[in-house]
Amino acid sequence: MTDIAPSMLAAGTLREKDVKRGTKHLLSGQIGPLTVYYAGATAPIISSAMGVVAKTAFKNAQFTDYWTMLLGAIVAALAGISWFLIFLRWSYQPGHGRGTELTQETSVEVGEDCLVVTRGPIRKEIGWEAVIGVKAVDGFTTLEIEGSEAVIIPSNWFVDKKARLAFQHAVSEKAPI
Repeated sequence: MTDIAPSMLAAGTLREKDVKRGTKHLLSGQIGPLTVYYAGATAPIISSAMGVVAKTAFKNAQFTDYWTMLLGAIVAALAGISWFLIFLRWSYQPGHGRGTELTQETSVEVGEDCLVVTRGPIRKEIGWEAVIGVKAVDGFTTLEIEGSEAVIIPSNWFVDKKARLAFQHAVSEKAPI
């Protein structure tokens, strides 16, 4: 790394506890409202399509109208419920920490032209115009990035509170917030 004032650099290794607390304060739950909306909006479509398929199949098998209607309704209901539950399960994000997030040191550096996030051999530069928010909540500094995931920096990555505040101030000055 370059010679950077300590207030312009935050570095450390994320612990699972840090990631859990950080994501908990960023997200309201494991499954967001948009996921529930899509699961709920598509389930009736799947249900009605399966009802039509079942009705046609039972009619072609020469079931009586009563059994065609009853079995078609049961198939439609089970298809809708199954799709809803499967969709929610696919959307569920278990566990915290991806890839090397918990094993390699991460550094967040306030550069002249951009914010630089480095983890092991991976270096990501984020232009200042993409930084849309800086929050200090519950022992974390969170940098909200437009079009990407937030950068979560635990407070223990800074030497002291003064260094953390100087870092936040430097980001606020550079970003068009």
